[in-house]
Amino acid sequence: PAAARFAPQAQTYLGTLPCLTPGMNCAPTRMTLTLAPNGRWRARSEALATAPGQPSAAKPVLEQGCWDATTVRPIRVMLSDGQGATRADFVVQNNALRVRSFNGQAPNLDYLMSRQPDLDPISELDGSAQPSCN
Repeated sequence: PAAARFAPQAQTYLGTLPCLTPGMNCAPTRMTLTLAPNGRWRARSEALATAPGQPSAAKPVLEQGCWDATTVRPIRVMLSDGQGATRADFVVQNNALRVRSFNGQAPNLDYLMSRQPDLDPISELDGSAQPSCN
C-alpha cells in the first residue's frame, strides 16, 4: 500500500552513483531506475569511462526486483532483488532519491537520482522472468 501511494504511476530516476564495492576499485555508474506501481523495479547501470575521453567498454547491467516504501516521513524507498536481499535504500527528497546505501555500502557524500519527465521502461528486460513481489 505505501508503494502504491508513493508511486501511483511508473516513475523513472536517473543519477550517477559512486563505486560502492568494498575494494573501491571500480568506475562510477550511471543508473536509470524505473519504479512500477505494482512493486517491481527495473534498472540499467552503465559504468562510466575510467579515463577522460575514453568510452566505457562494459555493456550495461540490467537488473530487476521488488521495491517498497515507508509511510512515515521522510519516505524511504527500499529495493530488493528477486531473492529478497536488500539492494538499495533511498530517502525521498523533493523529486529525487538520495542514496542511503547501495549493495550494503553507505556513501560518504550525498548522491541523488533525479526524477525524469519521461518514463524509461527499460524494455531490454521485456520477456524475462518477472520477480514475484507481494
